[in-house]
Amino acid sequence: MLTFTKGNIRKRLMQVNLISIGFVVIMIGLVVVVEEVISFKMSMSNDLTLKAKMIAKNSAAIMLFSDKKRATEILKTLSYSPNIEHAVLYSKEGTVFTEYKNENNEKKMFPPLPQEDGSFFKKGSLRVFQSIIYNKEYLGIVYIRSNIKALYQNLMEKLLFGISVSFAAFLIAIFFMTKLQKSIIGPIFNILDVMNKVEAQRDYTIRAKVESDDELGMLARGLNEMLTQIQAWNSELEYNRRNLEELVSVRTRELAEINVKLSTELTERKRIENELRFNTALLEELNRTLEERVNEESSKRMEQEKMLIQQSRLASMGEMIGNIAHQWRQPINVISLILYKLNRAYGDNTLTQEMMTTSVTKGQKLIEGMSSTIDDFRNFFRPDKVRENFHLAASVKNTLSLFDASFKNSDINVNLDVKEDGVVNGYPNEFSQALLNLFSNAKDVIVEKSIHPGLVSIQVGINDNKAFLKFCDNGGGIPQNVIERIYDPYFTTKEQGKGTGVGLYMSKMIIENNMNGRLTVRNVDNGAEFLIELPLVAK
Repeated sequence: MLTFTKGNIRKRLMQVNLISIGFVVIMIGLVVVVEEVISFKMSMSNDLTLKAKMIAKNSAAIMLFSDKKRATEILKTLSYSPNIEHAVLYSKEGTVFTEYKNENNEKKMFPPLPQEDGSFFKKGSLRVFQSIIYNKEYLGIVYIRSNIKALYQNLMEKLLFGISVSFAAFLIAIFFMTKLQKSIIGPIFNILDVMNKVEAQRDYTIRAKVESDDELGMLARGLNEMLTQIQAWNSELEYNRRNLEELVSVRTRELAEINVKLSTELTERKRIENELRFNTALLEELNRTLEERVNEESSKRMEQEKMLIQQSRLASMGEMIGNIAHQWRQPINVISLILYKLNRAYGDNTLTQEMMTTSVTKGQKLIEGMSSTIDDFRNFFRPDKVRENFHLAASVKNTLSLFDASFKNSDINVNLDVKEDGVVNGYPNEFSQALLNLFSNAKDVIVEKSIHPGLVSIQVGINDNKAFLKFCDNGGGIPQNVIERIYDPYFTTKEQGKGTGVGLYMSKMIIENNMNGRLTVRNVDNGAEFLIELPLVAK
């Protein structure tokens, strides 16, 4: 790689410019010569191809009648072109019909094998093949070979011309470059002269002359600005040197004031550190007792929740006893009728063993059903001890069986639609208590508004890996101004003495806190819709 690090800037600029100009001139010359060579070769090829076509055209009738003498005369017309060395006429069978050789050519020429039409350069010569066609009939082929001495001669002429033009352009470029260098080097030497004077005389008032707005002008202005700054710094140093004692005294007083401030700040910092240490100890003590307080409050809250659940269960007990009474009334009537029939049959002496067995069996089934109702009632009020997996649809059906008589007695139809049953985890009795609160509220509002017939729709299914239960009624919905408060403890929309205000609060606590689910409500057509969503148990 060329480097230009020696000599002055004028010499290095000259070297760079000479090399650049020389390279450009050489490249231009090479491009011109190559273009001329290519152009001349194309011209030669076109000219020789044209001659081959003319001979092929003139030889068509001759080849048709196999006139060898006339064919030889046509080839001899090529002697007027000294560059043509060899020409051959081939018959359609591919044999040599006649040929022409340049007498001035000392090389031995042999007819080549016939080839397809076209031209090409090979071994210092240009060769052309052209078919002889007459009335679309192939009669033979023309072969012409020409040397390329004219190409070499043209190349030498163009090369000499290019060298001459390049040398002339090189000299002209050097002339103009020398003139232009003065406009570039002159300002640089002026700036260098100013720098030398400043260094020798230590006179920072000297300024460089700005002769243009280009980079050299910017360099001169930068040097002047630097000299101005140095002059200002030099004046300031001289002033400081003369006033050093006064400056030291002022700095000493400032340091003393700073020391007093630092001492005051240090005392204040120690006081703050002592307060921080005290507050840290107090905070640690609070943190130590915080967990105990949290545990204590959590225990109290859990006890309150248990009491609320029990309170809600006790509030439901009276209604549940009424439900049991409704469910027992029909089987008691049937048992009474069975006893009446048995007594009458006995009095009429028509009592048979088959009648006695049938009546006893039917009575036992009715008594077993009544006993099952008592068991369901007892299970409902038995507190859950551990969490367990249970089917959502089965729990809904069991709870509905406890409330079915109450719904029928109030002229309320129940529509249960189980699309898909899911297994959830929690406390089944608590979940039944939550459902019972929804059933009871729906019945109360339908009865209060005297809606006949009442309708309760329950849908059970699975959506997005969650089990859901939709509970709808036709009780007219919840007023919009209180719908956000219905889950608050002790809040009720019923008349005084008819509601405790803990039912929906306990339902939300059971679903969301104890079963990690979600309980929401919205108004739909003619009523309210409660949606319970619970996580499914992995299979």
